[in-house]
Amino acid sequence: MYERHRLSIRDTHERTLLMVATLTLLVANVLHGADHLFGEAPRPFNSSVEITAGGTLINLASYAAFGLSWLRLSWVPWAITGCGFTAGILTTAVHFAPHWSAFSDSYWDMSASLVSWVGMLAVIGTALIAGLTGLWVASTTDRKRREQITGPTY
Repeated sequence: MYERHRLSIRDTHERTLLMVATLTLLVANVLHGADHLFGEAPRPFNSSVEITAGGTLINLASYAAFGLSWLRLSWVPWAITGCGFTAGILTTAVHFAPHWSAFSDSYWDMSASLVSWVGMLAVIGTALIAGLTGLWVASTTDRKRREQITGPTY
């Protein structure tokens, strides 16, 4: 049963890309979290419940993406795509957009420091990279799987 769900690729290059992309997302997320705890960014429990819940979801998405990158299951690239884009969209909505709701903790409104901005933009950038890498690996593995079943398409 397990063998049927394994990736059709054995290419370590694609697995390495997934691992590196999710590791950079994890590191950026940890640095951004450290800025929230020790830097000038707002403290997690000084923010609204909605923002704290969103930050927790972003953390869980980056940890899950990194953990999943080590598995050889066929759905892993799609899950990493979802985790990366979720982290990027939520971080953008909370910190980059001007104040718009209870989910907003805009860096524009609070005049955050350069370090806070760099940390936040690093999370957004690495989340986008992780999402795009997952999408690329998923599409190439799906194509390879189809070619194994039906033969190459020209």
